[in-house]
Amino acid sequence: MHVVITAAFTEKGLVVEGYDCGETVKETWGDADYEYNATVLNESLPLLYASVGIENGNRSDLLVRLKELFHTNTAFSDFCGCLNDSSIPFTGFSWT
Repeated sequence: MHVVITAAFTEKGLVVEGYDCGETVKETWGDADYEYNATVLNESLPLLYASVGIENGNRSDLLVRLKELFHTNTAFSDFCGCLNDSSIPFTGFSWT
């Protein structure tokens, strides 16, 4: 299985996107690829900064910290779990 996770700031907030492909994905979902994302809106970003110990508004340090914390094949699930555990609102969706 091949997994790609990216994180970037948009006008709405922080968007974390993922893409999985390979035989395991096909066996699980019936299609060879699976895409998903989570968005933390701008108004909720201060909660995320605080939860990972980064100064509010320091985007580059936040991205570095997220990469340090979430760098495995389960990065997306782990990130969403962190958001839930810290009561940080986010929206997300997935498709195959």
